[in-house]
Amino acid sequence: ESRRRTARAFPAIFHALADGRLHLTAVCVLAPQLSSGNAAELLGAAAGKTTEEIEAMLAERFPRTELLPLVEAVPASRSVTDDELALTQVAGISSGSGYAPEHVHNASKCANVAPIARHRFALHFSIGQLVLDKLRCAQELFSHQIPSGDLEAVFELALDQLIRVGEKSKFAGTDRPQRTVRASKNPRHIPNRVKREVWKRDGGQCTFVSESGERCPARTLIEYDHVEEVARGGRATVNGVRLRCRAHNQYTAEQAFGREFMEHKREEARAAAMARVEAKAVENARLREGAIPDATLEERVKFALSRCTTRATPRRSVA
Repeated sequence: ESRRRTARAFPAIFHALADGRLHLTAVCVLAPQLSSGNAAELLGAAAGKTTEEIEAMLAERFPRTELLPLVEAVPASRSVTDDELALTQVAGISSGSGYAPEHVHNASKCANVAPIARHRFALHFSIGQLVLDKLRCAQELFSHQIPSGDLEAVFELALDQLIRVGEKSKFAGTDRPQRTVRASKNPRHIPNRVKREVWKRDGGQCTFVSESGERCPARTLIEYDHVEEVARGGRATVNGVRLRCRAHNQYTAEQAFGREFMEHKREEARAAAMARVEAKAVENARLREGAIPDATLEERVKFALSRCTTRATPRRSVA
């Protein structure tokens, strides 16, 4: 009903919808800012844009007041255990498609990100007590660099460190690469030099190209894939390795070895992972109950440390 009222007030919307220059969601996003003086300009500027692009355009033209840093309690909800998370990740191995998806969409957003001005965004998400404790600890540890404890500055510093670790883990990112490379007997091993060059060449994006000539836009769940299968003599060279998202990597494997064979391999991997999760849960339970008389001191200390979440440093409130 609100869309119809907006369209009746600005008849040009009907023509834009009929021509496909605007979609219904765009009308809802534009409606609060439309007036007789700017309707033609805004409708023209929004033509052919996605919802996110329109929101960014409006935030630049009509900036909103920024949010103040705030930490507030919310009702407790059931959290996902480590075991459940591991099983969920294992279940994600399965592929239910017999054809190549042309597009692999990113996972749904876990936080609300809304543009409020040019190059400024409002971010809202919930955190648990342990994460809040870590945030406060970070504010305290870096109080000399960030005396105010500003959340944006703390998160930026944390993300810089996290990205550095992720780059090193994902594609051996480093400013000081080793000159000597140790040979590996594992035929699936990909040297760090190759990882770095392939990641840079492919831009950290899946290289699968659909029949219509469109490259997969996925940048999450990216994996290294041998152009020629290792089982058929493929080698880990720069020209012999490419980046693929998990879905297209599995699709390629099914094309090469058959869907039934790959599903059998995935089922074996799921069963092995579930067995590891169950064994760890049983071991932890027995350690808690002291039912393992022959557990070594190292095992008991390691278990105790994994359960420890308290800190000795005093806490300060979040800015």
